[in-house]
Amino acid sequence: MYSKLILSLFLFALSATLSFNANAEILKEYYVSIRADEANVRTGPSARYPIKWVFKRQNWPVKVLATFEQWRKIQDRDGQIGWIHEVLLTRKRHAIIQNRDIVKAYRLPIPTAAPIVMLEKDVVAKLIQCKSGWCKIEASTHEAWLEDDFLWGVEKNETYNN
Repeated sequence: MYSKLILSLFLFALSATLSFNANAEILKEYYVSIRADEANVRTGPSARYPIKWVFKRQNWPVKVLATFEQWRKIQDRDGQIGWIHEVLLTRKRHAIIQNRDIVKAYRLPIPTAAPIVMLEKDVVAKLIQCKSGWCKIEASTHEAWLEDDFLWGVEKNETYNN
């Protein structure tokens, strides 16, 4: 008796999972940022799904992979995937400094320009503009340019205007 009940619950959960995966809208991937100081990421597109992890930092960039109603399937920079409600996201773009412990950011989008700020790995910067492999960012009260290779939260050679 109990085994039939457990099997029925398992099949119901499996059908619900297959249903939202079949109905999830796959789209051109795009980046957004976490709006809240704390945001739950779940195993599926509903508050009834368990929390997989919690973002504890506003403006952290994530990539949207798919949508299902008001839910977004997202990926973080470490490759973890989960679901988050759309109200916890903003289209205001940010990026994370990556690849090196310290990165030089320049006054102009050319490597021979004068560096005006040094940025540490994992600093979150506001994106202002990207063009021709360079992005203008705002970090530590400075506006500066750096190559998009040093940023997670933008595509290679992406064109972007805030």
